[in-house]
Amino acid sequence: MSLAFSMDIQPEQELVEALLYKGHELVVNSLKRRWSADADADDHQSPKKIVDLGCGTGLVGGLIREAYEGAILVGVDLSERMVQLSRSRLMKDQVTRVYNDVHQNDALGFLSALRSFSVDAVLAADVFTYIGEIEDVLNAARECLVPGGLLIFTVETTSTGMRLLPSGRFGHSEPYVQMLASRTGMNLVEWKDDVLRMQRGKNVAAAVVILEKQ
Repeated sequence: MSLAFSMDIQPEQELVEALLYKGHELVVNSLKRRWSADADADDHQSPKKIVDLGCGTGLVGGLIREAYEGAILVGVDLSERMVQLSRSRLMKDQVTRVYNDVHQNDALGFLSALRSFSVDAVLAADVFTYIGEIEDVLNAARECLVPGGLLIFTVETTSTGMRLLPSGRFGHSEPYVQMLASRTGMNLVEWKDDVLRMQRGKNVAAAVVILEKQ
C-alpha cells in the first residue's frame, strides 16, 4: 500500500526535498527495528495502537500505515490546518485513510487525557525541539503506554543538558535524556546520532531516541 500525494503538501515537499528532512524516516525505521510488522501481536512485536505527536501533514503516519496496516493510528497537532491535512490524507487506493483519528491538541494535553496502558507506541518526529523541557511529556507518555511500550522521538543534539540553540529550537544531550528517562520510569534503549535536516547548507545534528516503559 502506497501513499497518495494528491493534496496540498507543498510545505511538506519543500521540507523533504529542499531541506532533506528525514525525521519521519528516523522515527519509523526505529520502530520497525524494534517491532516487526510480521510478528505476533501477542509478543508485543506488532503495535495495536500508535500515537503520532505533531503529526503535521502525515509524513510519519504514511510510513506507519504502510508498515502496520492493521494498527490504530491517532495523530495529534496544534495546527488546525495540519489537522485538516492529516485527516484527509489517503493511501494510494484513494479510500484508506492514513489516520484512524486526528486531534487538535498539544502533546502533553493529549497524552494526559489517555487511559493508562492504552497505547503501544508514541512517536514524535521533530517535536521536542520546540518544547524544550520534556519531562512532563515523558511522564504522560509512560502513563498511557503498555508495559514494554515505546516512546520514539528525535532531538537536535547539544553537548550538555538542554538548551536553546541559535536556531531558536531546543537541543537535548544524551546524558540529559538518560536522566529524564530514569526519573520517569523509562529505559533508554537506543540513542542513535544522525542528521535531521539541512539548514543554511549545513547538517543539523540530531539523534533518534527509543525509550521503553519499564
